[in-house]
Amino acid sequence: MSKNILVIGADLTSNGGIASVIKSHYKAYQSKEFPFKLFLLKTNHYKDKSLVFEVLILFKAFFQCLYFILFKKVKIVHIHSSAKVSFFRKSIFLLLSKITGRKIILHLHSSDFYGFFLTKNRRLKRYINFIFNRADRIVVLCTDWENKLREAYNLKHVVRIANPINLENISNQDHKIANNDNEFTLAFVGFLIESKGIKDLLMAMKQLKDRSYSSIKLTIAGKGELEAYINKFITEHQLSQSVDYIGWVSGEDKDNLYKKSDTFILPSYKEGMPISILEAMNFGLPIISTNISGIPDVITVPRNGFLVTPGNVDEIVNAVLHCYKDKELRKTISQNNLKDIKRFSAHQIFNQITEIYSDLLN
Repeated sequence: MSKNILVIGADLTSNGGIASVIKSHYKAYQSKEFPFKLFLLKTNHYKDKSLVFEVLILFKAFFQCLYFILFKKVKIVHIHSSAKVSFFRKSIFLLLSKITGRKIILHLHSSDFYGFFLTKNRRLKRYINFIFNRADRIVVLCTDWENKLREAYNLKHVVRIANPINLENISNQDHKIANNDNEFTLAFVGFLIESKGIKDLLMAMKQLKDRSYSSIKLTIAGKGELEAYINKFITEHQLSQSVDYIGWVSGEDKDNLYKKSDTFILPSYKEGMPISILEAMNFGLPIISTNISGIPDVITVPRNGFLVTPGNVDEIVNAVLHCYKDKELRKTISQNNLKDIKRFSAHQIFNQITEIYSDLLN
């Protein structure tokens, strides 16, 4: 019997979370022999955002999917989806797979999980429920998502699997558990959009400067719609000595940022399970983030860092000062994170995926 599996998701040249997850899964798949074969299919193109081009890519992907099903004898279609447009786009492939009798895994990733999947709009909720009940398994990233979906849609086939990280890609042994006493560096890595809490973080840095904590520094790495706002805020509040905006970083540049930092900070309003938090933990960095979505599944307070309420600048300031003032605590958290990150290794996470594959194939 054929044991071919088609994975449908994002353009792997993108910087998004879904692309990172699929790349980690695929690397784990390539690392050893498995009793099945994976094929990858993208349904959109990262760089070209024109509507006409996106529609053409979608049509092409539809017929490619049909080809894999009919001629490559694919038995399982594993669909990675976000919310909104992504969900509607991916539902086309889910229905095609259902019509052709394939087993279906719907793998949900979305920072807007609550706003979309727990919608109050009855028509939208009926459609989401229709799609959910045509999947054989629904994979979610965290405990809260699992509980909310089971409750909202009375689902029995929901499985929780965390996001993965390729541990071998990062030489965390090079990280200095505590930098020099004269400077304490926070690192922010992510898209520069309002939901990442970047405005709150800048306000916290202003408060710290006003309270004469001049040795606390922040490096912002990312890109997005708030770039001009960040530069303007730094200038208007004379934060050029405290805040350094360095643009988007990847690869070795991102590794070096983690290595030279003391604490990672991501005060988001919306998240799934941020890959950047997993990356920072793998360098032994204490984490300051918010108590939303999948983050509490990763960060236990105070073992791995501190969680604050989204939008609460005072809590951000207090968490930063807690890390800044207690070097021994930072060392303990660093050692904890270097241990705890191993449960998110791509190999361990992909093994959980393969258990679902085996169950559906049998």
